[in-house]
Amino acid sequence: MVTAIDILQLVVGLALFLLGGSFIQGSPRIGGFLVGGLAAAEVVVRVAALTALWQWLGPLLAFVAGGLIGMLLGSILSMLLLVLYTSILGAMVGFIMGFLVAVGGSSYHLVDSLIAFSEVTPVQSAFMVVFALLFGFMSLRFQDFMAMASTAFIGSGLAIFTMADQLKTLSPIFKEDVVLLFAWVVIGLIGLMAQNSRATR
Repeated sequence: MVTAIDILQLVVGLALFLLGGSFIQGSPRIGGFLVGGLAAAEVVVRVAALTALWQWLGPLLAFVAGGLIGMLLGSILSMLLLVLYTSILGAMVGFIMGFLVAVGGSSYHLVDSLIAFSEVTPVQSAFMVVFALLFGFMSLRFQDFMAMASTAFIGSGLAIFTMADQLKTLSPIFKEDVVLLFAWVVIGLIGLMAQNSRATR
């Protein structure tokens, strides 16, 4: 069943995939609104026991409230917004690397684990911290590139994994972790090239 958080993830993912770099560099208020809103909606969905109409209203209201806070912070601390986005991408990469190390290289249920973000092992936590710090420091040196790369890959990841989670009952291919990770990398690269092409015009 499609939920409010699924729609928010898809919309935010597509927005970041297409225009995320310009949001961070040129319109930090929009970049702050998107990350703040989605983070707040995710917290409400995972923490609160929502029933009936609140399953839709709760995430949407949290998105607006968190987005306004993110917009305010983004306008004041635009550089922090860049580090935040790149650190999120680093944490995603660290989560995947830690998962593969912990299970001996098997990718079985990797995407489900990433979507649910549950039962994070100490190995995964260590990898997430290391890669988040690494990507965060890289953003200080390569600001334009990391702004485009982080949003292209975060956006494509949100869109692909959300759609796959909804479509996995229709075809086994949407359950194949290797296929989904490959699609994430390829589409993320396409988003990066599209953003770079738009920025150099």
